[in-house]
Amino acid sequence: MRFFLIATVIYCSVLPLRMFAQKNNLVPVNFDSSSPQGYATGHITAFTEEGKKVRLNDINIRALTHLRETFKDADNETWRVHSNGEYVASFMKDDISYIVYYDKKGRWLATVKGYNEDKMSFELRDLVKRNYYDYSISYVKEVKTYRNDIITFVVSIQYKNLSKVIRIQNGVMDILQELKNG
Repeated sequence: MRFFLIATVIYCSVLPLRMFAQKNNLVPVNFDSSSPQGYATGHITAFTEEGKKVRLNDINIRALTHLRETFKDADNETWRVHSNGEYVASFMKDDISYIVYYDKKGRWLATVKGYNEDKMSFELRDLVKRNYYDYSISYVKEVKTYRNDIITFVVSIQYKNLSKVIRIQNGVMDILQELKNG
């Protein structure tokens, strides 16, 4: 009987320490006290395709972990849970928009970065301007997939009433779309 009493005292004194240690490993999430426990507001939000709130537990932990490890400064991300089980996280960082795609098992599929001309690398901007020097660069999308380490750039350019969308991959440029405005 005395053994059980001593064991209980030791267990009760160690339990708060274990709980504190586990708490420090959690992803920071602010919960809205007016909503049911598990719906996040603040740092992380999650929705279905139809816009209904989703519990964070419904997002694959592998996807959450990958996002936190790959994009350490990501904050205020929004997650979308698709009906086919795939996950999409989006957030802004340093005036660059990020959209990160995961399969239903939480494996990374692709990352799409979007930004303006001022965030382009010198080499990429120079390549576009050498071929389309009268055009202004409207927007750049940088696409990287799990299939290879090749980054594809999709650049929107405009000149007077003409718009083009060009693709650049491995230094090779081709026109994806041409539009005449007005």
